[in-house]
Amino acid sequence: MAVRKESLVLREESLIRITGPAKIQVKKGTVYLLGLKLAKGKSITVGVGRTLALKAIENSELELFLGPAGKAEPANPREEILDNWIRAAEMLSREGVIVVLGETDSGKSTFSTFIINTALEKGLKVAFIDTDLGQKDVGYPGTVTLTFPKQPLTWIRSLQPYSSKFIGSITPYNAEECVIASTLKLLREARGKADLIVVNTDGWVLDEKAVKYKTSLVSAVNPDKIAVMEGFGQTRFLTKTLEKMHYKVFNVPSPPSRPLKTRSQRKFYRETAFASMLLSAQRLNINIRTCPILNIPLGLGERYLEAELKIERLLNSSVYVERLHNIATVITIKDFQAELLKQMRSELCRLLKVSTLSITSLEALRSLYIGLQDKQRNLVGLGIIESFDIEKSQLLVRTNIRDPSQIYYILAGSIKITKQGEEKLKKSFPCFT
Repeated sequence: MAVRKESLVLREESLIRITGPAKIQVKKGTVYLLGLKLAKGKSITVGVGRTLALKAIENSELELFLGPAGKAEPANPREEILDNWIRAAEMLSREGVIVVLGETDSGKSTFSTFIINTALEKGLKVAFIDTDLGQKDVGYPGTVTLTFPKQPLTWIRSLQPYSSKFIGSITPYNAEECVIASTLKLLREARGKADLIVVNTDGWVLDEKAVKYKTSLVSAVNPDKIAVMEGFGQTRFLTKTLEKMHYKVFNVPSPPSRPLKTRSQRKFYRETAFASMLLSAQRLNINIRTCPILNIPLGLGERYLEAELKIERLLNSSVYVERLHNIATVITIKDFQAELLKQMRSELCRLLKVSTLSITSLEALRSLYIGLQDKQRNLVGLGIIESFDIEKSQLLVRTNIRDPSQIYYILAGSIKITKQGEEKLKKSFPCFT
């Protein structure tokens, strides 16, 4: 990889934009970047595809190491929002809880970094809660995560989760209550350990259901302050709603030079994360009698052989049925068989003498994204189901967990992932937290 070395002399108050990959070394003076004051001898790295504004606090000299797409260019002060961010971060980086809202690619994560660094510079203890399921800063897709930044940072994605809650979806759509409940659990964990808690959110803000979700999330968290990234104006209705609810709202301009990711790029980032998880995964056999899947449900009841015989006559194919009191779970071999039974749900309930019937298939279970939970209801690992042995009541799971004895129960997600980390057909199961 070709790396270019450049020297740059900056006058006091001058602004430049740095696009990564790049490494910045301060040879003379002091500069401001991402809420940090970098004096002589300090260095910082800008990741691939990121564009950050840098301001010279005094006459300064920099040494830049630029990767193939890296560059440094002057920024017009009238086009740059760095001074606005400095003022906003100063007001927001105080004790309490902050929620950061905004549309997709509006600068939420970068501004959250700004707040975190400003707070750390003041000596505050900081917690960060990432509620974005699809474009994770901390942890794997489909989770809500908590972390405690200890040192100033250039990229939140360099942090490791302290605690995670499994949602199993890449969008909060139809999982709103689960995300809110998980956020509140992590908020309780963070209180007492941090002076300032920053809650970052996803970019779903525009339609009526999005506004209802975001206002519900804010109401549950009850923050001291809300930062709304202005973006292209999609948050205006949400902002007015929150102001009418008497929340302290700070409107923060979005960077004019921010990169806008396509849907395929977002999918690529998620699949890279899934592939990374599976790269270190191992295969485990898990007996559903000791580690049931709660939200299918599977493994909670007893095998219902009489019902299996009745349904097998209907389908002319093997099935698995278990019953717990008046609830039964039926697993067919093929998806089309499960769909056929769903059309006969009322008749099947009468036939099996149950009031509730859950129907799925081995095809639906294969490659399903799952969360592995311990006895204290903590997420201890992630994985995918490779197969289910009906006779042995045993799942074959590919997972990144290292200690199988920790697993107490399993939650099924709503997406499928191949062994290579590619997203596939979605399948909905009830969301638990």
